[in-house]
Amino acid sequence: GAQCSAQDGSLLQLGLEVTNQTTRQAELRWVRAITPLHGLRVITQSWGACDQISAPDSLPANVVPARASGWFTVTFQVLVRCPQALPVRFDVGYEWQGQRGIVHLPGFSDLGQVPYRGCQTAS
Repeated sequence: GAQCSAQDGSLLQLGLEVTNQTTRQAELRWVRAITPLHGLRVITQSWGACDQISAPDSLPANVVPARASGWFTVTFQVLVRCPQALPVRFDVGYEWQGQRGIVHLPGFSDLGQVPYRGCQTAS
């Protein structure tokens, strides 16, 4: 799905859109960020796109209706000057029809395409 990013000082928020391709709603239970090069530290996670303020809805933000999409974001403390070379993957726990599962998402192969003040973005 689509990706988003937002920066606030040394905090970097990364988000992914996930699509429920089934015929029933799914509930996103948790997100785990995987940062193998250790240049980022997880601060928070939330349901919704980057810089999105949740609007009152009939469904919680972590419930994705059938054939619809939802977003999650993870905010990191950046521990290096330029995070461009850092990969970030995500595992998402979900519940569908009473069964729990995990999906492994590729996320960002590196952050070279993510704008970060003081660093050049790869073209």
